[in-house]
Amino acid sequence: MNKMTATPSKISPRNHAPLRRRIRGLVLVPLALGLAACVSTKVAPSKASRICAELRQPAGTQVLVAAHRGLSGRSTGAWEKYPENSLAAIADSVAKGIDIVEVDVRKTRDGQLVLCHDATVDRTTDGTGAISDLTLAEIKRLRLRLGVGGTNAPVTNHQMPTLEEVMRLVRGKCLVNLDKAWILVPECRAILQKTGTTRQAIFKSSYNAARCEVDFADLDPPVLFMPIIFQKKGPENNLESGWAKIEPYTRRLRPCAFELVFTDDDAPIVAPETIARIKQAGARVWINTLWDSLAAGHTDAKSLTDPEAGWGWVVARGANIIQSDEAQRLLEYLRARRLHW
Repeated sequence: MNKMTATPSKISPRNHAPLRRRIRGLVLVPLALGLAACVSTKVAPSKASRICAELRQPAGTQVLVAAHRGLSGRSTGAWEKYPENSLAAIADSVAKGIDIVEVDVRKTRDGQLVLCHDATVDRTTDGTGAISDLTLAEIKRLRLRLGVGGTNAPVTNHQMPTLEEVMRLVRGKCLVNLDKAWILVPECRAILQKTGTTRQAIFKSSYNAARCEVDFADLDPPVLFMPIIFQKKGPENNLESGWAKIEPYTRRLRPCAFELVFTDDDAPIVAPETIARIKQAGARVWINTLWDSLAAGHTDAKSLTDPEAGWGWVVARGANIIQSDEAQRLLEYLRARRLHW
C-alpha cells in the first residue's frame, strides 16, 4: 500500500498580499456584523423603554393611554371577547399600541400574586370565595367570566393569571399600573426583579405622604410611584389647598405622576396653577375618565359623543396620562390631534 505524501505549495511574495486581504476579510466581516447588532440594539430600544422615557418628561405633550383592568375598550368589542384582568385582554391592548395596562393585584392563601379587582372570585369567575382563602391551584381551576363579569356573563376558557405571567407577557412592550398593590410592595418587587420588569411597573397608593415614604422612598432599586390625590370638600377647599395636598409627596418620593380624582371642574387639585406646579416638580398628571365621580363628568361615555367635552377637556386642563375604559378609541382621538405617536 503506497503512502500519499503532501508536497507544500510555494507562494511567491507577491501573492502574500491578496491572501492576507482574504483572511482579514473573513475575520472582519463577522466582527462587523456583531458590532452592527450591538449598535442596532442601542438605537432601537424596546417600546416599553420609549414609553418610560416619555413618562419621565413631565411637561410632555404626548398623552399616554392606560387601559383600565387591561381591557382596550367597551365600544370596540374587547369586553365581548376577553375577561378583565386576563392575559388575553392585556395582549390585545398591547397589540393595539396602548401604553399602560392597569391591573389589580391580590394575594392567595399560599402567598401567590394573582390579578383580580375584587377581594373575592365571585363576580369574575365561575367560583366563589375570598382570594385570601384560596390557593393558587384552586384559583387556576376556576374560569374567568367575559368582560367585567357578573352572574349573567358567559364563562370563558381563560384562567386568572399570576402577576408573574403578566409581567413576562408585557416585558419590553408596555408599562403596567399596579392597583391594590400598595400593601404588597415587597412581594410585587420580587416578581418584577425575577422577570426583569422593575422599570415597567408603576405603583400607586392613596396613603399619606409619610406612610408612602416608609413604603417607597428608600427602595433599591427604586420603583415608579404615583400617589392618588382626592378632591377634599370643605372650607379649606381653596387654591392653595390643592398644592398643599400634593407638595409633601414631592420631597423624597419623586413621583412619576399624580393621579387626581375630583368631582368639580374648579377643584383646587386640578386648577391650572396646581397642574403647572405638579409638572414643575417633575411629575405627570394622570386623570381617569371612567365614570362621573372620578373626573367631574368628563367621562368616556361623554367622549364617545362629544370628545371635546370629555377627553378634550381633560387634555386642555393638562392631563398627559388618561386611564380609560375606551382606550382604543381614546388612542384614535389623540392620534388625530397629534398628541400620540
